[in-house]
Amino acid sequence: MKTMTIADFLMHRLAMFGARHVFLIPGGGSMHLVDALGRNQDLEPVAMLHEQGVGIAAEAYAQYTDGIGVALVTTGPGGTNVLTAVAAAWLDSTPLVVISGQVKTADLVGSRGVRQFGFQEIDICAMAKPITKAAITITDVSKAIEQIIETITIAVSGRPGPVLIDIPLDIQATEVSVTAEQLDGQAVREVDPKDTLDLTRLLSELNQAKRPVLLIGNGVRLAKATAALIEFAERTNIPCLFTWKAFDMLPFDHHLNAGRPGAVASRYANFTQQASDYFISIGARLDLGQTGYRPENLAPRAHRVVVDIDENEILKLDQKDIESWAVDAGSFLNSLNEQSKSLTWSGYQPWHEAIVNWKSEFPIDLKPGHDPMETYEVLKVLSDFMQPNDIFVPGSSGACSEVSMQAFENKTRQRVLNSEGLGPMGFGIPAPIGVSCVAPNERIFSIDGDGGFQMNIQELEVAARRKAKICWIVLDNNGYGSIKVTQDGYFNGRRVASDPDSGLTLPDAAKVAKSFGLNSHTVTDASQLRNALEEFAVTQTPTVIVAKVNPNHKTEPRIASMRNEDGTMSSDALENLTPKLPADVLKAHLTFD
Repeated sequence: MKTMTIADFLMHRLAMFGARHVFLIPGGGSMHLVDALGRNQDLEPVAMLHEQGVGIAAEAYAQYTDGIGVALVTTGPGGTNVLTAVAAAWLDSTPLVVISGQVKTADLVGSRGVRQFGFQEIDICAMAKPITKAAITITDVSKAIEQIIETITIAVSGRPGPVLIDIPLDIQATEVSVTAEQLDGQAVREVDPKDTLDLTRLLSELNQAKRPVLLIGNGVRLAKATAALIEFAERTNIPCLFTWKAFDMLPFDHHLNAGRPGAVASRYANFTQQASDYFISIGARLDLGQTGYRPENLAPRAHRVVVDIDENEILKLDQKDIESWAVDAGSFLNSLNEQSKSLTWSGYQPWHEAIVNWKSEFPIDLKPGHDPMETYEVLKVLSDFMQPNDIFVPGSSGACSEVSMQAFENKTRQRVLNSEGLGPMGFGIPAPIGVSCVAPNERIFSIDGDGGFQMNIQELEVAARRKAKICWIVLDNNGYGSIKVTQDGYFNGRRVASDPDSGLTLPDAAKVAKSFGLNSHTVTDASQLRNALEEFAVTQTPTVIVAKVNPNHKTEPRIASMRNEDGTMSSDALENLTPKLPADVLKAHLTFD
């Protein structure tokens, strides 16, 4: 037995689960937790400047490490400020552990019937419960140790996700006796049993198919099954499609990489999906953007198989003809690998030739030479410049997200991180900082919008302080680009709070960056952009490049949505992206013998 405070045990257990950094803003309500963190030799405190930045950095840290990210905040506004990051982690199944301080147990509202009793007291657990796997306030000292162990384990088990542990001030400092097993017991991720699944019939059908395809989602990475996926795909020569959170599993030019289908996509990726005759989705939650808002039109010519650890993600599609496997992606892929070894695979050569032809005929139009330059050209310059092992962390809303996910040409061993479920502005600065803490020797690049970059801009000071090797490219399109497109397309050009003429003005990001001590550049063409990137490669110090881009940018190709007479919206089929192909051309590309 060993005697230690609950705060000390918590920090010890976080380190046992693989955390090496804790992102925080200290506060009176968390002072014993902060002190315990400072005394723990296995954890490095990373001081951010806003609790939303704390949570975002921790969430990105978890994505990159495939482990837990830890955010430490104080009571009241500290807890409420971090909830946006918690929501993002919930939607993207990221194991984020939020530790919040709380007022003393004697100062809790309890049954008093008032809104608040203790200073800055708020029931953060009630707010967090809908967007966490577990949210607990520790009030019983005798149960505290087991509650801490159990809650952190929940974050990484099954379908991962965020948890919140709220600890009153007096309990943080309470000393308890801890057993050797509690102190040093192995921290493990609990998963569903990996018993071999009987996939004999499925593999036989797959082997007889002429146009099979795999759609791979983030669930494969969360199941630690990326290597198993690649092994199976390369053995069978089956083309792979990827969701936006998973496309870095294979380099862009890999012969099995058939692209990223969805509502905003390349035409060839959607053709591959829609023309397939055997479609298997593994670890992709198939949200509305992935299905083009019409699940019934997803791979309509194929036998459709959906593998997801969360059965509700399959049931939500409401498709009676989908073959569902509510199992862990790792279990499924391991079974596929083992049982496919004895089969002879045809290689699907005609199918691969069709995909290669589509790639050649329908590349993304980079619109080079546009004045001011197009966002697509910015992505091309960055894709060509980045090297293997570089990290790409784009913003998660608007053109910086859509064009990055649609057009970025990733290379071998490049990681791409994002928060596409929630799609929040404000992630573009803190997220790369979170990654830089665990990958300090790697170069990190981010593309952000001029609007999103202003949210959490205070965290640039953290990048300067830590001398992080981060280069931000800010797309200056003079406002909120995606909002302008929406207002122009659906509201007869009536712009409201989306550009200077409609009431929105934005600070000069280059000047703001310079005030924080960062290198900054303003560029107007591809040549200037390349020169600024080369300078970053030499200095490897935090840099902001403001790229003046077309203020009337349109992300294309994409699904067109129409407003019906009754005010509802409807969308075209996934194969019929806008700008639309002639009907006879579209039919010819999707017709097979």
